[in-house]
Amino acid sequence: MNHRKVLQISIPILLCMCVMFPAVGAITVSGINPPSWENTGYVFIDDLSGTDFPTSPEVVLTRTGEGNITSVGATYVSPTKLTCFLNLDGAEAGQWNVVVRNTTSGEEGVYANGFTVTNPAPTLTDITPDSGYVGDTVAVSYTHL
Repeated sequence: MNHRKVLQISIPILLCMCVMFPAVGAITVSGINPPSWENTGYVFIDDLSGTDFPTSPEVVLTRTGEGNITSVGATYVSPTKLTCFLNLDGAEAGQWNVVVRNTTSGEEGVYANGFTVTNPAPTLTDITPDSGYVGDTVAVSYTHL
C-alpha cells in the first residue's frame, strides 16, 4: 500500500470534516439575574449567562432532596444568554443549582448553588384587641412565618 497516496486522500478529507463539523464547547453557566426570588409564584429570569448555550434549551433548578423546578418558555437569545420563567410557588427556601440542558443532545452545564429561593417576609394581619391597657394580653396574627 502506498502511504503517500493514503495521506494525500486522508488529509483533505479530515480538513473538510473539521470545517463541516466544528468542535462545540461544553455548556457553562456563570450567572443568573435575578439571583434570588421568593417562593410565592413565577419569576422571569431576564439574563441567564454562560457559554455555548444550545438553541433548544431547558433550564432546571435542582436541589438534593427536592423535586426539580423546570423552566417554562426557555428562550435562546444568543450563545451566551437565555431567558425563562421559573415557578417557585412552594419551593424550599435555600440555594439551588442552575442547570442548562440541550434538549436535543442531553448535554448540560451546571451553576452550583447559583440561585437562592427565599421565603417572603412575615406580614402582620391582625392585632386583637385593637386597644387595651398596659399589661393586657394581645394576640398578634401573621402570615408567612
